[in-house]
Amino acid sequence: MVWQNIRRFLRNPYFARSQQDRAAFSLLIVGAQLALWYETCHVMPYYHSDETETSPASIAHVAFALFLYVNSLANVYRMVRTRVACDLTALGVAESADWPYCGRCLCHCPPRAHHCRVCDVCVLRRDHHCWFAGCCVGHANHRYYVCAITYMLIAAVYGNFYHFSFMTDRLQHLGRFCIPVCIAIPHFCAMFGYLSLYQFLVSVLSFIGFFLLVMFSFLLLIEVRQIWCGQTRHERQRGDFMYDNGVVENVRAVFGERWYIAWLCPWIGSPLPENGVFFRVSEVKTK
Repeated sequence: MVWQNIRRFLRNPYFARSQQDRAAFSLLIVGAQLALWYETCHVMPYYHSDETETSPASIAHVAFALFLYVNSLANVYRMVRTRVACDLTALGVAESADWPYCGRCLCHCPPRAHHCRVCDVCVLRRDHHCWFAGCCVGHANHRYYVCAITYMLIAAVYGNFYHFSFMTDRLQHLGRFCIPVCIAIPHFCAMFGYLSLYQFLVSVLSFIGFFLLVMFSFLLLIEVRQIWCGQTRHERQRGDFMYDNGVVENVRAVFGERWYIAWLCPWIGSPLPENGVFFRVSEVKTK
């Protein structure tokens, strides 16, 4: 019932239809609140505890953290709210018998559309299904996905650097060579008495922060490579360069006509050059 109400609020009937999606989305929302609290309310006083008044530096840190927090979740929100289902009637496009036939949707879908087994619907220019957003990444919301993981990566880099001194101070009794070991396997170190409960929690959160840094870097690297070549994940796996029209045009196909400022805020309008059905084909179809 709760998830049905959330779907109505988001106006997306395909949102979080599996248990895995619901668990991952809940983890994302809870984790974002925890990360913001940890960095601003727990780590920050370590650096500014001697100040009698709020300093410009602490205000700047909070403002930047809030900027990353708001943009990350706002892009996830826009990604979920944006419809990517293959609705030809809404687009005013007639179905073509030359298109691939989908036995699940019982209709012919455009060449770059693919059926999602989780959402159980064909998605225009489908890239992949995002568990943490509980929806597919396709033609109309690809921009928001890339921006979301970009801001999350910046937050991970910023958070890891910001609490590095705090972490080493809390674990300094271990020595510089043992700190990385305790962060990598904090449960074993705690079992053998090297970490107190508080130090164990600091180690676990530091490990999560480093893990997120690696994960977001990997995800963004994949997206940069695909956008650079004008591909979706399906096309990359097939080695298909049919829609590679140069870097600028490829970026415009994802971020829209105002691609140069679209990443600043998810509410900046940036119309896409294609409608999700017909795409400009590269002059060189094979490489």
